[in-house]
Amino acid sequence: MKSSLGKIFFGLAILLSSVIANAGPIDEVWFTQDSPTPQLIQRWRNSPSTTRLRAFLKDPSAQDLLEFEFAHREGRLELVLGRFPDPSTLPALERLSQIRPLWLAFTEGGFPVVPEIERLNRLQIRKLIIVFIGLPSEAPARNLALLKAPVQLTYATREYPKYMDRNLWEAIPKSTPLLISTDYWPFYTAMDFLNILKLPVSLRVAESFIPEESWPYLLNIKGLQGVELESDWDGPSDFNWSRLGTQPVRWTRRYTPPSLEALNRFASSLQVGKRELLLDLVESMTQEEVRYLKESELPVTWIRSTDLQPPHSAAASDLHSHLLQVIRGL
Repeated sequence: MKSSLGKIFFGLAILLSSVIANAGPIDEVWFTQDSPTPQLIQRWRNSPSTTRLRAFLKDPSAQDLLEFEFAHREGRLELVLGRFPDPSTLPALERLSQIRPLWLAFTEGGFPVVPEIERLNRLQIRKLIIVFIGLPSEAPARNLALLKAPVQLTYATREYPKYMDRNLWEAIPKSTPLLISTDYWPFYTAMDFLNILKLPVSLRVAESFIPEESWPYLLNIKGLQGVELESDWDGPSDFNWSRLGTQPVRWTRRYTPPSLEALNRFASSLQVGKRELLLDLVESMTQEEVRYLKESELPVTWIRSTDLQPPHSAAASDLHSHLLQVIRGL
């Protein structure tokens, strides 16, 4: 009897140690659209060392940028700016980049022209993302090759590249990663043109799980580097994440975390490829939700702020709101 109980307790101990070994912290990204307050600075400094601060400044001044020096010194600042450096903001960015290389994203400015590229090349940059919501001309597209820092493009118009704009797309240097952010899955013409372009492409699709008719086109995009699915619900109970195979997959769950059942369905596909969960929430999670997310084998990142629009609101459907979602999910 004692021997049997000993085996049971030993088995439980092994199981518990396995759960603890698999459990991990939930990485946090604090998102702000304002200059930091003293309260925010103090809270952030008391946060875990992995907590990042992502600041979206649409039209920053030099002083606005220097307000974030406290976060940049610790290597945890991600700056999203509405415009490329100009003579007034370049000195502040140079000062920050002398501390350590910058994580930079730019929105609403199209592609940089030559003087802006020259300014960017004066900075030490570890990651550079350009989010564009309109089609620039061919010359700025070719000029991307002049950038010293590796650049990633995010096409945030909710559309796929079109054959009629082929000259522009083919002017982009062939090694440039392209993320297409849209709200519908590819059909034949989208797949066909992406295969003609031969750019390294990733897809981010919001509000829709993959319909059966889109699977053949999605899986036959030759340069596909990854798939990101955004949703505000758990999805169909029979949705098969493993069908995406070895493609890196990120699931962004908005407003509320996934149920334990949905989380386990997603985590079960880890056996075939890299998977990641991003939480973009309005409110804090319950202790039970935090517990089962930490015990999951999935890497989990939590975007924390309180400025999200309610689900299915009118404001959530306009292009600015879509752009904001893209920025939060960079």
